[in-house]
Amino acid sequence: SFSYLKRLFPSLFNHCHISDFKCETCVMAKSHCVTFPINNNRVDAPFSIIHFDVWGPTPLPKHNGMRWFMTFVDDCTRMTWLYLLKRKSDVCNVFQVFHKMISTQFNTPIKIVRSDNGGEYYKNELTNFMKSVGILHQTSCPNSPKQNGVAKRKNRHLLEVTRSLLIGGNIPSYLWGEALSSAVYLINRVPSSVLNFKRPLDALSHHFTLNFVNHLPPHIFGCVIYVHLHPHQRTKLESRAMKCVFVGYNTTQKGYKAYHPSTKRFFVSMDVTFHEHEMFFPLKTLHSSPQRGCDLEVQNHDRLDQDIKLFDVMPTTTEDGIQDNGDENMEDQIQNNVNENMVEDDSIISPSTSNPLLIQSENNFVEVSPETLTPFHSVADTQNYVSTDIQCNVSSTPNSDPIVSPYT
Repeated sequence: SFSYLKRLFPSLFNHCHISDFKCETCVMAKSHCVTFPINNNRVDAPFSIIHFDVWGPTPLPKHNGMRWFMTFVDDCTRMTWLYLLKRKSDVCNVFQVFHKMISTQFNTPIKIVRSDNGGEYYKNELTNFMKSVGILHQTSCPNSPKQNGVAKRKNRHLLEVTRSLLIGGNIPSYLWGEALSSAVYLINRVPSSVLNFKRPLDALSHHFTLNFVNHLPPHIFGCVIYVHLHPHQRTKLESRAMKCVFVGYNTTQKGYKAYHPSTKRFFVSMDVTFHEHEMFFPLKTLHSSPQRGCDLEVQNHDRLDQDIKLFDVMPTTTEDGIQDNGDENMEDQIQNNVNENMVEDDSIISPSTSNPLLIQSENNFVEVSPETLTPFHSVADTQNYVSTDIQCNVSSTPNSDPIVSPYT
């Protein structure tokens, strides 16, 4: 490079500058992305610049079919709004809802919006709506997500908190929407270093009066919560509360959100009792890999379905008009399952084995045929049989090479 040549031959390159050399080979061989300096400049008025982004799809949909989410971040106060989407094509409708909410609640127009270069933002409907209300849409260059850094970092922060809530409480993955909403609720109420350790909610309240914000004390996500049952929800002799899992805070009602996995019902109420020292779902070790899907609840449900399908034999009708209840098919299926369990679980020999095995017992070896091992189901039964046979026929045992069976 030029710096090395200038150091090696200072007399030749003493009066030269790197800008004097135009090497096409060096440009094509050493091209790289430029660095983006950190920009700490923020606007003074809320909603002058809004950063927004779309994330998804999630591997497992929410209970109501949501697979995407869209975030809006105010550049001045760093206040975050979250919207869950079923389809990525719902971006235009959600943006119109957000714009109408800001105009109604704060009586302030949105001037500039910033996003990445995604194709969902270039649809005619969304573009025409922004032009009709006078919003300037600024986008990043292609393949330059760093230019939309505020929204990208906010999504990363939200996902990190969401994963921590799900893993820390061993929460099933289908409750990711509730965990994400709780993450937004908490982040808006936590001091931020960008705001000189002020809370985004306090920064927004400095400019506007917030009459719609719920100020509920936070609790541990995933803990046990007992929801009070009113007289029309129970009889006089039934329990007066239902044990549920705490899954967050409601945005339109002043109450805590609880979920009952057995009935798959959500409750929003202030008549609750928290047991924050107890988690609803049993905790796993941190080193174990998290299960995908609905974890233990879905696994138990699938096992129950398999058991029902295994023994649910429908009666069939033969050519003579006689019903066959399928008992023989059931017995054959049960016998096949038993044989499979023998091969997979602590078995000695599979039915397909034809050659005899050499089984070790107390430093002795004996040749045993597969037909002899058929009635045995475990290693212990086979070793007892081999030990008895060796004691009765010690003198007749042939000499063989010490080959140890892999099953001992």
